[in-house]
Amino acid sequence: REIVARGHELTSVSAELRTAQGRVDTARADPLNLLLGRPRSRWLDASSRFLDIVGSVFLLLIASPVLLACAAAVALTDGFPVFYRQRRVGRGGRPIDVIKFRSMRRDAESLSGPVWATEDDPRITRVGRFLRRYRLDELPQLFNVLVGDMALVGPRPERPHFCDVLREQVPLFELRTIVRPGLTGWAQ
Repeated sequence: REIVARGHELTSVSAELRTAQGRVDTARADPLNLLLGRPRSRWLDASSRFLDIVGSVFLLLIASPVLLACAAAVALTDGFPVFYRQRRVGRGGRPIDVIKFRSMRRDAESLSGPVWATEDDPRITRVGRFLRRYRLDELPQLFNVLVGDMALVGPRPERPHFCDVLREQVPLFELRTIVRPGLTGWAQ
């Protein structure tokens, strides 16, 4: 801070990359370091992970009757499989498989490929519409939190196809991958 206050410019490899290519080197950029000017502590990371584990176990126990009811509703109305694994971009840009209750027909994207769902999307089943309305289709992601692919709170993970699109449209979009994606986003 004192160096900058004296009129000197500071730069970094990340800043040079951002200037040259319009991209952020997510391996070097840490949002808390960028915001607070200091790196995160290992103790803070460990305590956050501990809270994610305890919280996800607690929520899985409390929500187990709802999870069973949702699974039964999907199975009885639209058959198996009950769960749907969807490839998303996780921490460091690594792919993760997010677990959700299946809310669309089994062949929902066989012809179209990845597309964002619309409000009256014909691919969504009747039970799926209910699950999505109350965000119950997201509850199985507590297992993703438990195994460490996700956190309880963090930026929502996006599909790789959409990440490519959003990188072009949203400045610094890649900063989202510095931390574990969350079951619920910071905005919520």
